[in-house]
Parts: sequence; C-alpha cells; structure tokens
Amino acid sequence: MEIPAPVAPDDPEAWYAPDVRAQTEVSPGVVATIREQAGDAPFAYEVREPSIPGDVRDTLDELHDRFAAARRAPPRTTTGVRERFTEPLPASWRERRDRAYDGPPATTRRLDYHLRATHRGLGELTPLALDDRIETVDTGETVAIHTERFAPALTEFEAAPDRVARLASERRSRETVDFCGYEIPVVRYRDRTLGTDGFTLKYAVDEPPLRPGDRDRIDRCRRRLLATADEFDTDDPDAVEARARRLLRDELTAATPSAWLTASRARVRRLLADCDLAAPPVEPAVAPDRLDDLSYYVVRDLVGEGRLTIPLRDERLDAVEASVESGVTVRPRDGAARRLPTNIEFDADSLREQVRRLAAAGGTDLSAQTPTATVTVRPSGTDATLDCTLGLARTTDSGPQLSVRRRPADPPTAPELVAADRLPAGAVALCWLLAETRGTIAIVGERGAGKTTLLNALLPFVPHDHRPVVAGDTAGVTVPHDSSLRLATHDHADPERRISVTDVGAELTAIDPSITVLDDVDGPGRSELLAERLAAGAGVLATVDAADPDVFARRLAEWTDSAETTRRLDAVLVTRHIDGERRVTAVGRFTDAATEAGSAVTPAWTEHWSRGDGALSLDRTTVADRLAVRTDQSTAALAAEFDRKRRYVEYLVDEEIDRAAELFGFLADLYTDETGTVERVSHRRDAYK
Repeated sequence: MEIPAPVAPDDPEAWYAPDVRAQTEVSPGVVATIREQAGDAPFAYEVREPSIPGDVRDTLDELHDRFAAARRAPPRTTTGVRERFTEPLPASWRERRDRAYDGPPATTRRLDYHLRATHRGLGELTPLALDDRIETVDTGETVAIHTERFAPALTEFEAAPDRVARLASERRSRETVDFCGYEIPVVRYRDRTLGTDGFTLKYAVDEPPLRPGDRDRIDRCRRRLLATADEFDTDDPDAVEARARRLLRDELTAATPSAWLTASRARVRRLLADCDLAAPPVEPAVAPDRLDDLSYYVVRDLVGEGRLTIPLRDERLDAVEASVESGVTVRPRDGAARRLPTNIEFDADSLREQVRRLAAAGGTDLSAQTPTATVTVRPSGTDATLDCTLGLARTTDSGPQLSVRRRPADPPTAPELVAADRLPAGAVALCWLLAETRGTIAIVGERGAGKTTLLNALLPFVPHDHRPVVAGDTAGVTVPHDSSLRLATHDHADPERRISVTDVGAELTAIDPSITVLDDVDGPGRSELLAERLAAGAGVLATVDAADPDVFARRLAEWTDSAETTRRLDAVLVTRHIDGERRVTAVGRFTDAATEAGSAVTPAWTEHWSRGDGALSLDRTTVADRLAVRTDQSTAALAAEFDRKRRYVEYLVDEEIDRAAELFGFLADLYTDETGTVERVSHRRDAYK
C-alpha cells in the first residue's frame, strides 16, 4: 500500500485533515486552525495554547493570585497586545516566578505565556488578538471572527463585551499628552466589531489603572490636602505632588498588616545602614510606579481639569464636547473624523460639577439665575486657550452640557491660508482694499468652520494707524494693533456696574472707530449692534454663525426687523469645514430684495466667486461702484489698486512672509512708505523673515 507524502493541512489533497482549511502559528507555541463545518457558520476557529503539566498548574494558580492585584488594564487594541507580548515580564515578576517554580526552561516559557495572556493580554481571547489575519469580530452567544478568506468562523469563546471590543480594535495612532510631568497615552483606534454603534473611529485616554479601594484613597488624600491648603500653594503641581506622595505612602504602608510589617523592616534596615550595621533595603516599601499612579489622579483633580484634563491639553484636538446622553466626544484638528467618542464617562452630577469647575476657572459662577456661560480658560502649565460654552440642566432637556474649542497655538495667517488653498488671494486683496476704505465685511459659516481663524488672519490688513475696536465678549480675537480697544459686556446684580450691549453700542457711537470688530453675531443684541455700525457708515469686520448666506440673511432680518442690514455689507465670505479642511468656498454680497419671509424681506444673494471659478477680480464684483462713490475714485483706479494688492499677497505667499509679527510689520511699512519698503525687500529678501 502506497501512502501519499505529507502536505500542508490546508492543501486540498491532504488526506489526514480533510476539513482543515488554514493553520497558522500566531505566536510561539500558539496554533490557530480554521476548519470547515456543517451548520449556520461555515467555519470553526480553534486555538491550541501551550499546555501546563498537572503538577505545575497549582504553581500557575498561585502566581495568578499573587499578580492579580498588580494587573494592568487590558490593552486597548490588538496592536497593544502584540507589543506587550514582545516585552519581558517585570523583574519582580520573574523573581517571584523563579521562587515558585524551578523547572525546565520549556515549562517556564509556558508559564510566562499564560501569565502574559492573563495579566498583560485579553485573557482567553489573547490568541485571537495575536492573529493578524482577523479583520472583523462579530458578537453573539460566542465570538465569531472574519478573515480575508474565511467568514464567519465561529469560536468557542464567550467573553465580556469590553474584551470583545478590545479584540476588535485596530490602532490608528498612539501619542502621549504631557501633564505636570506625567506622560499619558492617548489612542485613536478603529472598532471592527459588527453590530455596535455607528462610530468606527474612537479616542481613548489610557490613564493609570486603579486597584480596588484606590478611588477612596485618592478622595481621602485630596480632602486632606484641601484641609491644609493654607500651608502650601494648591496651584503648584510640584507642591501638590510632593504632599500627595507623602500622604499616599503613609496610607499604603498602613493598608494591611503585611504592608506595615514590610515598611517597618525597611525603616529598621535604613536606620541600621546609617550606622553601618546592615545593608540598606534593596526595594522601597511602596513601589514608585504605584505612587506615580495614585499621585497622578490627585494632581489631576486638584491642579488639572478633572476627567477632561488630558483631552483638554491634547494639542491634536480641536474641540471637546460632553453631555450625559452622548458622553464625551472629541474632534481632531487634522480632520480625520468629524467627531470621535471617548472612553470618558460622566453621570449628571459629575458632569454638572465639571461644568461649574470650568466656569469658575473662567471667572464665572453658574447658578439658577445664570445657567449658561461662555468663558475663556487657560490651563495651568500650558499655552493653550480654551473657549468654553457651558450650560447647566435648566437649559437642556438632557442635563448639563459643555463644548470646548481649542484655539490654535499659532493661528494661521492669510499667506498661510492662501498657500494651503483655503483662502483665495483675490479675497485677501478685496478685504485689504475694504479695510482701508471703511468697508464692511461679514464672514459666514457654521460653528467650527474657521470664522474666527479667518477674522484673525484678515486683521493685520487693517492699516496700522487705524484703531480697531473689538465689541463684545470676543476673547478669541487677536488684534495686532497697539491702539486697539476692547469693549466687553459685564453682567452684574448691581445695575450701576452692569455693562450691556446697549452700553457698548453707545460707547461705539461716541468713539466712532474706523473699523469695528464683531465676532460671533448670534442673537438680537449683537445683531442690533451690527446694524447700528453699518447704518453709521463705519467699517465693520464681523463673523456670523449661519449655515449659508440665505440663512444668514433671514436671521439678520428677523433679529433686526430690517432687510437693509445685509445690503449694507460690501462683501460676505462663506467658509465651510469640508474633508477636514476649513476653507472659503464663496465670496459675494446681498443686493436688492427678492422674496418675503413673514414680515421680513430677504435680500438676494449675488455670488461673485466660488471654488472652481478661477481668480477673483474686482470687475466680477458689484463692490467697485460702491467704493467709487465712497472714495471718490474711478472704478478703473480701484481695479488697478485691487490688482496691485493681489500681487502683494502673492508676493507674501511666495516669499513665505507668514508669521504674524513680520506680516504686520511689512504691511505697516508698506502703508507708510511703499517705495522704500519695495526697495528694502528688493535689496534684502530676508528683511521680514
């Protein structure tokens, strides 16, 4: 009888394993097999892990019990599991293992695998996490997996939903956020679990794991520090950490009799070592990393912003939002996704406390009389500036909510926006021309579309000897002019100390600035202020929260009971957030009335430029005639001036004069002595770099 030669198990000619379709060693000693089967699922996924001899199993159980208290949080993704499997066990673990078992190296390696799988991996799901062929995970009575060639393949594992979610997660990026010397990992990952929520990309903050009872220890430590707050600076993270470590060390050494005995031995050995009677203790009574984990939470709660400390300090995020129903979501600055859910959770009480805390950091006390606030917060130890919109339960059906937007540390200038194809050079030239002639400009877009960024980019083109006046609570506006002035409202119980929008309007009328800056026109009060400045013939640079020009016109007509306001605008720039980029998509203005909406007349929107139309020229707009009347110049002269300014903008882009201070200096010199400035840059090309 002739017996065929052995072949691979997944070979169709394999006579000894006819139902095996794939077999792979996913890790040393770990074999995954996919078999064909009859039933609802066409395939079965089986795992063979390193076996433990019966006489060694008690040793493994003893080690499991020993290391259970020091178990770290499971890896967030399968990538994290594979990385942990490449790391050796901690030295203290290896010493404990060697004391418990002194046998053959092969059995020792098997012990190490099971210790890693239980305490550094996903438990019984670890072999699946090590298999890089798995593309998708499905949940049901048991876990089912999908590979490129076989799907679905049913496993025998029944795991907790949290472990299954980690098994199905694929890491996209991993960075760290620095907070008072603590480097906290943040992970963006893709959830490949079928039948879960609609978010595929998610964001997780991997804070240090807490053991049972740790939260009570942290709360006790925090209360003791607050009780002695007059003895040290509670805003100093180093002072808070030093006191917290001392209190936590004392509590941990007295937590159990064995811990107290270990600490006592260490003290005695240190005393004997000082007298040269014994060697000093090799290890501290309390592990330093244990103190690091606990003191981080104390510093986070006292110096930071509580549970939102890390996302609020992550420079890669553009916004953080939170509500009881939706949880905490973040919006990345790179535009990889519009919104990512996080692993941070709040109940109504804790979120209300978080909202009050941020409001207090911005100098506002929220109450039943003042349930909402918009404040600016600057987290300690950072250069970040956060614009926070906060509300208590009285203003929303779903409870308290917050929305935090992070201002760019280095806001882009107009040349940078032009170079990135986010703003046409012609639009910059048009706004420059209008800024010199008391023109009126509105920037329209949805929230988060980059309106304030564009406003800040255009402000350097206001002549340096003009006096821009920023009206209202517009902390996000950065004016480079030394002569600028801010007129902010102030709510106070005493009418004599209260400053309303009407008071700001009266002050503006008295000052009569060459240009008024209004950021975020979002209601009747600020709209009336805008209408007053436009009616006075003053220069205006404003931003309005509206999805498109038609919505903007309707809102302004309703808020001001007049359609004349929008027709007094010389130019309207429409900005949108598209494919992760904030860019100007249209330039136009409102002309004669076209339709009626209720009692308000809606002006007609006339578009002068949109993306794909080529370069914007003054001839294509209806602004030239208005400027000619205002400046007593011919339209030909204005067109020539527009073209000259556009060439200057192109020069700024080509020569990369795109830092705010240098750009403002160049424009000021150009306004004062154009000929001398041109000669200077011709002789020294790096004069403004």
